[in-house]
Amino acid sequence: MIVKRKTLVEMFSTFLKIVDHNNYPVLTWQTDPRLKRNIEDMIAQDPAAKEEIWARYWLQEALQNRLNSLAKGHINFYLEETFYWVARKIKIKFTSNDLTWMDYWQIARAITATELIRVLGNYDFNSTKLKTYAQMRITTVVLDKVRVGRDLNKYSDWALLRNITKKSLRQALQKININEQQESPYLLAWSCFKEIYVPSTTVQSHRLSAPSSQQLTMMAERYNQLRSPLSISEDISHLDIKKLLETCIQAVRDNSKTPVISSLDAPNITVDNLLIQIPDDEEEDENVQSLNQVLVNAFNELPADKKNLLILNHGLELIQADIGQIFNLKQYQVAREIKRLHKLLLQELAEWGIQNLGITLTLQEIDQKSKEMYRWLIPYCKGILHQFLQALLTDVTEDVIAILKLRYGRHLNQEQVALELQISEDLISLRLAQVKENLQLQFQEQLQDKLGINLASILSANRQIMKLVNEWLNDANHEIFEM
Repeated sequence: MIVKRKTLVEMFSTFLKIVDHNNYPVLTWQTDPRLKRNIEDMIAQDPAAKEEIWARYWLQEALQNRLNSLAKGHINFYLEETFYWVARKIKIKFTSNDLTWMDYWQIARAITATELIRVLGNYDFNSTKLKTYAQMRITTVVLDKVRVGRDLNKYSDWALLRNITKKSLRQALQKININEQQESPYLLAWSCFKEIYVPSTTVQSHRLSAPSSQQLTMMAERYNQLRSPLSISEDISHLDIKKLLETCIQAVRDNSKTPVISSLDAPNITVDNLLIQIPDDEEEDENVQSLNQVLVNAFNELPADKKNLLILNHGLELIQADIGQIFNLKQYQVAREIKRLHKLLLQELAEWGIQNLGITLTLQEIDQKSKEMYRWLIPYCKGILHQFLQALLTDVTEDVIAILKLRYGRHLNQEQVALELQISEDLISLRLAQVKENLQLQFQEQLQDKLGINLASILSANRQIMKLVNEWLNDANHEIFEM
């Protein structure tokens, strides 16, 4: 059993941790100092707001901005009791299962932390209480995760490809950072595979062998016939299509895995995974700070063009086809290079773990952590670009800085800013539009200069720069505008 949290501060800033008490696992509430300070500040601004109002507020913030770590932290910590009771009820219902309630509990936490939109993205803010809806949805996704993992284990790799749906494949590809703009080659390869690789009826449908070289060649030829309408620019060989299919297989396998962690020694999953925590508090664990420094050092030691490739991919979020145009590479070469760089950084991490913590990671385990590496690289690469934007503020006039400080630092709306500064709302709107346009133009010039690239022919560059500037302003702290 767990002790029920009573105050709003506790509900939105504490998480459950397993501790050893006389060789018996006991759950205790632990406080996250950063979240505690934030929720205390927010409550002080609106002391009348009740639990449900805060729960819906943080969910909405987390859904609208996936990089808002505070909002994600608050909503995930708020649902800690829900994770616990969902796990207990599932275990009671499925007593014959070899998973423990702690396994279900950690699965619930991990899925909600990493797939919040999937779990709670369809919540109707005008209907039932959030916890009621969350309990239903989390139960469903946990059971789906366990069931899918068990069902797919019976299939050989190539049988798996013939038995998955397009929707499942797309979801799996997204988990390994292949987004909608990049998925076409993989989906086309899979479609050609299903069309050409038709096993005989005498072969068990779940134990299929690999396609022959002749079949792979036929698949590649079919792929090359169909690629043009899908805006896929390059022909491929039988070896290329095999690699595409193998990537699909691995993505589906990884996506279906059920974490089994029934042990007091198992890690306690928090919203910020160990690999993606960025130290911003004096109380952070020394190992976490050292770990992140290892990643930073490894990143900085990469050749300049490799760092720039990662910055454009994870920071500016350009699609791989556009990155390929910048570096004169084919799209699949960009994808392969990004994967190689991820593995290189993780190998540095593995060596650090051996030397400092006595932890040995196998190559397979390193591959499995590619998602964590991706999630670490996003804020890190964006942080590099944010520094460029920060430097541009030195050229902004004091009157505009005053507007930015109120609009984005204190998150006032334009009407409130106008009242505060005693100027018209139209003038506020004009100044904001001008400063955004100037920031975008100057940022593009600085980015091209510092990275030694040319973005003139990249159609998506303006859109992504505009998005980055807006994100940076909306997430800005008050201190950013203290010039």
